[in-house]
Amino acid sequence: MGYQITEACKGCTLCAQKCPVGAITGNKKEMHFISERLCVECGVCGRYCPSASILDGLGQPCVRILPKNMPKATLFDPDNCNGCEYCVNICPFGCLSIQADPSASGAIGICLVDPKDCVGCGFCQQVCHKEAIRVMAPTELAESRGELVATATARS
Repeated sequence: MGYQITEACKGCTLCAQKCPVGAITGNKKEMHFISERLCVECGVCGRYCPSASILDGLGQPCVRILPKNMPKATLFDPDNCNGCEYCVNICPFGCLSIQADPSASGAIGICLVDPKDCVGCGFCQQVCHKEAIRVMAPTELAESRGELVATATARS
């Protein structure tokens, strides 16, 4: 069972705007629908829905996440990024780019993320075979970076 929109939908169109694969259709102020054929079950629609009218694949209501807490792509491990552009090519919102990095040995460049356009779909993380990019909530990212700093300090 895929994601579904319930009759509580107000037709705000936010889910359709944020869906990375265009699986959601509907007119403004009318109930929207999710195409089971197109939906990749990334959960973006449910995280943005202000009326909690989206059910996940298990039939449970999705929980809205406030924009300031929304998971975003981040270059988690820059040393692992080889500039392959897989993440850039798969991102449906164009929020990733490769910038030349003269300090990177053997790499074409390094991935840059524009967080304002990222919806947190996770496609970039799925294709990054180097595990350099991750989709994380801001608090999770801060905790992870704190752990990395603590680990690096302990090793020094």
